[in-house]
Amino acid sequence: MNALTRSAEDLWSKAVEALGDEDRICINFQEDVDGGAHSGDLLSSDRLAVLKGVLRNVDEKKRICMEKRWKYKKGTKTIIIRDQLEKVTDWVNKFKQIGDIAVQYDPAHAALPWTGVRFFLQVTVNDSQTFGAMVDGLEMITDLLTRYTIFEHLYLQEAMIGQIKNSLKEQLTQAITRLYISILKYLSNARRYYDRRTAARLAKSIVKNAESTVGLYIESILTEKANVDECARLVDAAYRQHISTITSAYQTSILEKLQKLGDLLGTIDEPIRRSATKISEIHDTLQRQERQAMFNWLSRTQHKQYHKTVGKDFLQQSGQWLMEHPSFAEWRSDSCSSILWLHGIPGSGKTKLAYAC
Repeated sequence: MNALTRSAEDLWSKAVEALGDEDRICINFQEDVDGGAHSGDLLSSDRLAVLKGVLRNVDEKKRICMEKRWKYKKGTKTIIIRDQLEKVTDWVNKFKQIGDIAVQYDPAHAALPWTGVRFFLQVTVNDSQTFGAMVDGLEMITDLLTRYTIFEHLYLQEAMIGQIKNSLKEQLTQAITRLYISILKYLSNARRYYDRRTAARLAKSIVKNAESTVGLYIESILTEKANVDECARLVDAAYRQHISTITSAYQTSILEKLQKLGDLLGTIDEPIRRSATKISEIHDTLQRQERQAMFNWLSRTQHKQYHKTVGKDFLQQSGQWLMEHPSFAEWRSDSCSSILWLHGIPGSGKTKLAYAC
């Protein structure tokens, strides 16, 4: 059997077993999504179908969000909902890559949270604030599902379990299981809220109570996430010590697959931006000719040629202070579309700084 086929334990099954009866009923999403068998009994091919279904639902919701120009308020920030949906797409595609590396990854309940994600994407919500909060939660969940599935493979798959102390392995196993339990409870609580009639959902008292309750579950998820990260840090140190002793070709092949998973994990924290192609092909309601006519009306400056001209006397490494400024770094890494206003007197170097970017 491939050394990366499965972890020693099915942690999603353990998480389901730890739930109360009411939560177990609420997370049985499969019958509502497809009218099929219980989600725990899905075959591998069906799990792939669930992921494909999630992607189709996300694309449909992105189209709707673009047509309605939907945004929502999160504290003091305004979030563009389609940006959050774009992140969901990225997490799903990265999760599929895990299956390409660890070919037979197939724990019995691994598809359960994904059927939950698909269920919520199929819920009809006509209020942008409510829908935005839901999508924000789904983006967090899909991030966690992808991130910690990789953690399972890196630190708990069979080929490497013998190389770490039982106490460390048990701590990490319990921490990931508790995280999965908190995710399932979040989905169960959200299900109760969205199962209400639309009029009841929009009642201010219920919305306030739901947001407060969901906030508690999100806080629980973030607490368990921090615990997993700390345990993983200790286990990772033990692995790195073991890697230096690898000599056999068999172990080397395992290491190569672990490296691929590590590389995939490293890409998770990279900023996710909307694809310009998708914006123009799916979202933009203006025709290309109309758009070009508008640009020409705004300005007839040949901006590409002007950009090259500015760069002729540009001093390399100039403007690094701006690249390293916290406000610039935050703006550049943000997945939401926004404008950073750089202002100053004429001749102060704004054009050169823009070139440096």
